[in-house]
Amino acid sequence: MPFEDATKPGFEMPTHEMRPDVVGLLPLLYELARRATHVLEIGCGNLNGSSQAFLQGLAEYRSHPLHDPRFVSVDLHDPAGFPLDGSWYAGYPALARCGFWDYVRGDSREPETVRQAQRSLGAKPDVVYIDTEHTYEQMAAELDLWMPLVGTPGTLWLFHDTWMSGEYNTMTDAIKERCPDTHAYADLRVDSNGLGALVPKGNPWWSDLLVGETELVSLPTAEGEPAP
Repeated sequence: MPFEDATKPGFEMPTHEMRPDVVGLLPLLYELARRATHVLEIGCGNLNGSSQAFLQGLAEYRSHPLHDPRFVSVDLHDPAGFPLDGSWYAGYPALARCGFWDYVRGDSREPETVRQAQRSLGAKPDVVYIDTEHTYEQMAAELDLWMPLVGTPGTLWLFHDTWMSGEYNTMTDAIKERCPDTHAYADLRVDSNGLGALVPKGNPWWSDLLVGETELVSLPTAEGEPAP
């Protein structure tokens, strides 16, 4: 389960080329990972964005005696230019302690891919981030498969590209149609091609995200006040 810690070193933006539609989301993903111990990323492309943010957030609590983080990335293809032994992030001080990342190559619509991810995680994820093919059919198939197997009433589900180039993406309909009674849908970002979420109701770790279904939501600062 997530836990609080007073330290907040801050997100270290990677120096290599980033996807423009992901850059604006990285500080938010980093902050969310700081509240988690187990993060599952479905669809990571060339690891050029969300993976670094999640790893940094998880790595900050690596030395905590009660923290045993796990981060698993799933994709249909091997990430071009990034060795899977994790050496690609050795140059980032915040990630130097990482030894908890696994990569699963497989189709996100296949049960065997889910089983491999489950074995690597070793526990139910606190956060699931999905950034695969942005169609209604793909999203419906993924949620129908993954939700019953890895989801819990406290899992935060994140979905990139819910607003493609400022236009509503119909994959969001598949998300809303499958929203459990324990969760509520929210648009955490409407820029950066959108970041939708299924946020657990009444969960203190994520409840500050539920400002409204279409509002641009920001996380609180270290002082507890809303970020600008």
